[in-house]
Amino acid sequence: MFGEHMLRLVLFDFDGVIVDSEQAHFEAIRQALRSENIDLNWSQYSQKYLGYSDLDCFVQILSDYKNLSSSVLINRLMREKKEFFTHFLQEKGSSILLPGVPELLESLRAKKIYRSIYSGSLRQEIVTILRQAQLEEYFTVIISAEDVRQGKPDPEGYLLALERTNTAVNHHPPIHPNQCLVIEDSTWGIDAARAANMCCLAVENTYPGDQLQAASHIAKNLAQLDAEHLQAMLSTK
Repeated sequence: MFGEHMLRLVLFDFDGVIVDSEQAHFEAIRQALRSENIDLNWSQYSQKYLGYSDLDCFVQILSDYKNLSSSVLINRLMREKKEFFTHFLQEKGSSILLPGVPELLESLRAKKIYRSIYSGSLRQEIVTILRQAQLEEYFTVIISAEDVRQGKPDPEGYLLALERTNTAVNHHPPIHPNQCLVIEDSTWGIDAARAANMCCLAVENTYPGDQLQAASHIAKNLAQLDAEHLQAMLSTK
């Protein structure tokens, strides 16, 4: 019934794919780190830390800059970062939605191709933005930082998103990794998708294409892409 390379599920990263929020995450992290006298710039952050969850990000930064970390300190930094980012969401709301996202989601739904999310962001942040943009209904499953033990580039999150999507839709035969396409914006995410044996489309919303060559396909953004384009990408993985 379903061909080996028939597209059945598109797995979206969130920040830098659905919403233009990578810079806002950086600013919130930078603000939180000021109390520790760590001055991080965008170049340092984007090259080394952007793909991590908040927890992994602070652990790595503290290890690099201070050669120390403690659960008390990390929890405080995560709490402060969350406060800064929540303020950003209240200011910007759904205006940070990236071009082409609603149209692509509608095209996929019309073709009965499932949509789920795996992101290193917190669930509350993801759901808040999706509800503001009236997009929550498009997604079968949302996997966030709270759901995984190992963040990107580990494949755990994408494999868990596939598993929970299969449970939710309860179709036979189940969706297999080679019937999935992941949309990512960073090398961490691309590596996670490849480790999960999934085709990956990288969008140049955060990094230029020459830094995304490990992806199966690269696009400037999601504008002008539809379900047929993604099916063709999966077929020519």
